[in-house]
Amino acid sequence: MATLNKPQGTYKKPVSVGWNTTAEDDTVIFTVNGLSPTLSEFIAYDDNEERTPFLAVTQDGLGRVVYDGGFPKYYNNQATGARPASLTASFRFLLNAINWVHNPARQKKVLILGDAAPGEHYCVAGNNGDDFYVSLSTLCATAGFEPVFKTRLSYGGMLNPTAQELNSYSCVLLMSSVYTGQQLITDEGISALIGFRESGNGLILITDHGENLDTIRHAEDAIYSGFFKTANCLAVHFGAFFSGTIDRAPVNVGHIRANYGDHPLYAGMSDADNINAGASEAAVKLAGYRVYYPDELEPISMHEGLYHVQVLTRFKDGDVRLDRYTYSINANALVVNRRLMVRENSTSPFIMNLSKGGWRVMHSGKFVQMLPTNTLLWDAAKKEWIGVK
Repeated sequence: MATLNKPQGTYKKPVSVGWNTTAEDDTVIFTVNGLSPTLSEFIAYDDNEERTPFLAVTQDGLGRVVYDGGFPKYYNNQATGARPASLTASFRFLLNAINWVHNPARQKKVLILGDAAPGEHYCVAGNNGDDFYVSLSTLCATAGFEPVFKTRLSYGGMLNPTAQELNSYSCVLLMSSVYTGQQLITDEGISALIGFRESGNGLILITDHGENLDTIRHAEDAIYSGFFKTANCLAVHFGAFFSGTIDRAPVNVGHIRANYGDHPLYAGMSDADNINAGASEAAVKLAGYRVYYPDELEPISMHEGLYHVQVLTRFKDGDVRLDRYTYSINANALVVNRRLMVRENSTSPFIMNLSKGGWRVMHSGKFVQMLPTNTLLWDAAKKEWIGVK
């Protein structure tokens, strides 16, 4: 695997950190003080004239993620019988997605989260034709999974799954089906789902159209509206986001196989099958991290400050591995989110991987998830612990 050639830790002077690689390494992606690198990739395009990305996944050695930009094909009024042979290609695809992303080390139990409340259109807990409770319950029974349905009202108004709650599940399906410009999932809930995936559990993000977004930074920070607002709050952490409105026709499975190869998501489908698609779906876009071959890697120069380096190695046998390093270079003070945090000495926790809702710290050799509500830092000048809210 590709590794940095200097131990992580504290250095009094600037350093240049090089690389160690092996013959088994195929490609490397790394970030410095950025989002975690991921192997998110398109696995199929539609057969429209413009060839828009149709299916995207994340498979980077952690939990797998499937991205789907069109939820109408899963309505209750589209459901068929519970026997596998009676499933349409669209529901067969979703059944395959659940089987593909779920953590086989855990019991077959799926948490189905929806930002639409009961009584609103497109609700995971609703029985109307354009809701999802009947269709997804039937599908889970076919797949042998126990489903648990929760909407934002299950948490008092905003989706807010906790790490303790998620321990009961092997995968989570998030139906982002409210057209909104507001965030309907808490920062704490986002952090819990990120940690859930990092523990090897899978996610399926399903949504529909909205405003056009140019970049992943736009999807993360900008004011915009769309069915995908909730989904993007999570997807951006995996190098992906939903954007815009795409008009599609059903996509033929044989076309996908012939042009982009086979995949476990198409298991049990014939080349004559068509995955349903229609007007006004969302496109899936990827951040586009630079991919390096081992002989292209150059040293990373580190001057004063804190450096959080995340390295994703893809091996020639297809396996992947994510490693994280933290370096403190003559850093007695650190400005974080416009707030001055002062560490008394190098034994204090290293702050790393900032996001809107929290960050991780290195403490006693382990990464610990922190949030503004449970964090105090030592101010050496004041000789006291200070809050960070």
